[in-house]
Amino acid sequence: MTDDILFDRKGDWGVITLNREAALNALTWDMAKAFRAKLAEWAGDHSVCAVLVRGAGEKAFCAGGDIRWLHEEAKKDPAHASEFFRDAVCQALAAPGTACEGFAGLAEAASALAAPELAL
Repeated sequence: MTDDILFDRKGDWGVITLNREAALNALTWDMAKAFRAKLAEWAGDHSVCAVLVRGAGEKAFCAGGDIRWLHEEAKKDPAHASEFFRDAVCQALAAPGTACEGFAGLAEAASALAAPELAL
């Protein structure tokens, strides 16, 4: 488990905190996998009625996928970096309309989504 993503319960809410403030809470592959795993766990727990996702700090909610991490990973192990894309694309295809691989699992597990910064 990584400290880059934190999970908590507040009453009947699950709370996910993206905890990479210095990187504008950009998602790594490990974060995305942990995110999906926790959503799957909470989806089977009927005591969880809603999930709140928040970003640490004041600068950003989430800058998206961590391109710097991906670049460094591709220099070390190109095959491993390509797995990231395959995983991301498979998740995005599973939930049409989602733009960020880390949150595709949220769309799959949710009965309703709200994005206050968007006009709904």
